[in-house]
Amino acid sequence: MRMQHRYGATLHVITGVLCLVLLALLFVPYVLKLVRQQQNKSLELRAEYSSVDSCDSSMSSKKKRPGKVEKALRSAHGYLGKVFLIVVVIHALVAFKGFTLVSVLGFICFALALLLFITYLRRKHLGKKWLAMHRHLAFGMLALVIVHVFVQL
Repeated sequence: MRMQHRYGATLHVITGVLCLVLLALLFVPYVLKLVRQQQNKSLELRAEYSSVDSCDSSMSSKKKRPGKVEKALRSAHGYLGKVFLIVVVIHALVAFKGFTLVSVLGFICFALALLLFITYLRRKHLGKKWLAMHRHLAFGMLALVIVHVFVQL
């Protein structure tokens, strides 16, 4: 049974925006980690320069640790990923109106999201390379999602 057009269009937009919000929440912990690592490198460099001048290495012990937001989002990453997949399926079912460039890009994004989930499920079998694969697929999907959104506009 098909939804009425105006409700389908509204649900299409709501699920699309929800997908983008979930995708942002999935990427935030990684971005926060990169920022924290950069800050720690900066602190280490300052500590090296100050230790040359004053023989005091107390600055090196002030490394930044993951904050509450980063920890919370990291622990929720698996659940957010599963919710993301469900919302993407709903979005695809509501938004599909035939084979267009937008729908093909959306399908490729969905396929990459499934591959991300599969790499997570097979992480023990893939060994050390699973995380690199997961990150490469994630950034590929992010790039395609951005293209998908801008082609839609």
